[in-house]
Amino acid sequence: MLNALLGWRKKHPRFSDAGWTVASTARIREAIGQPGEEGNAGLRLALERLSTNPVDLTFDGDRPVRAPLLAAVELPRGDGMVAYRLPELVAEDAERPKAFARLSLEACARLGSRYALVLYELCELLARRDHPRVTLDLDELRARFGTGSAYRGGAAFCRDVLAPAAAAVTDRTTLSATVTPQLSRRRRVTAARIEVGRRT
Repeated sequence: MLNALLGWRKKHPRFSDAGWTVASTARIREAIGQPGEEGNAGLRLALERLSTNPVDLTFDGDRPVRAPLLAAVELPRGDGMVAYRLPELVAEDAERPKAFARLSLEACARLGSRYALVLYELCELLARRDHPRVTLDLDELRARFGTGSAYRGGAAFCRDVLAPAAAAVTDRTTLSATVTPQLSRRRRVTAARIEVGRRT
């Protein structure tokens, strides 16, 4: 959903003013895989989540800032348009000319879970490297996936978050994702190695 809103904002700058962007609800629904849905019920729910559920945002190595990904949203009934405003930090970061993952909106719509979306973005970044793999400890994984205090055990995190996300990325995108839990001397999962391939 956020990718669809950012994509519209970038493609249609004339629809943005004073921090607000106005978009067609029909075009946004198409971008997130809801083109034939009656009304905006699914769209309204997704926008509500983006504007009320805080996540940890990290900018240029600074300490994470906990905030929702949308600062405000208005979706009048029967108007066919949605107005939204990004938090200042998110808007500034989105305008910077730096490397972002190139994501397929069609793939994003097929993934079906926020954990799979997070992993898909990470995998697209990794796929551009000469050695497309990374090992992340549990604290960094929890911060990236926004799980908070849930899945405190490393084995549970890998089983219930990473494994289903990797399966979705592999099944529904052009990438293959492999997750390998990393064990401590006490045989506890303390990190995970993520390896990425691109299917032709």
